[in-house]
Amino acid sequence: MVYKPARINFTHAQIKKAVDGKPIRFAAHQLNSGDKVVMLHPANHANYKKATMKGKGFTVTISPAEILSTHESDMEGTGFFGDLWKGLKSGYSWVKKNVIDTPIYQQTIKPLVRKAVDVGATALTGMAPEAAPFIQMAKNQIGEKTGAFGVIPVMRRNRMKGGSFRLN
Repeated sequence: MVYKPARINFTHAQIKKAVDGKPIRFAAHQLNSGDKVVMLHPANHANYKKATMKGKGFTVTISPAEILSTHESDMEGTGFFGDLWKGLKSGYSWVKKNVIDTPIYQQTIKPLVRKAVDVGATALTGMAPEAAPFIQMAKNQIGEKTGAFGVIPVMRRNRMKGGSFRLN
């Protein structure tokens, strides 16, 4: 199926609704303006064109296939999902700082997460033995990068060399 490009000025809330699969209401001033381009199903594109011609807004539910088609196209302006990705990355850094790196998580939850990841990797290796090295490598890399189930390096203090200090 050939998706057709539509120039729509999305807000951040509308991008989130699109990703969640919820209906999005576009005002007339958002249509055919801005620098964002989305690939629409021909039926949705017909509604877009009709609303643009009348100078009115319209409501559309953007399917996952339309989002994927938008992402995979090399058209100018289709990278608006990059804004969403930046938001996800900033959310991850907050979770890492305020949850993963806390002593409570490291001492109580992390062993459970590590065990669950090990069981999942073992099950995946059993299903696809030829992918075992890749699964192990991915598990190690994710553990190193996130610290969520990997080992956080322990910072040790340098001790003074020599004998003990004793008061007589």
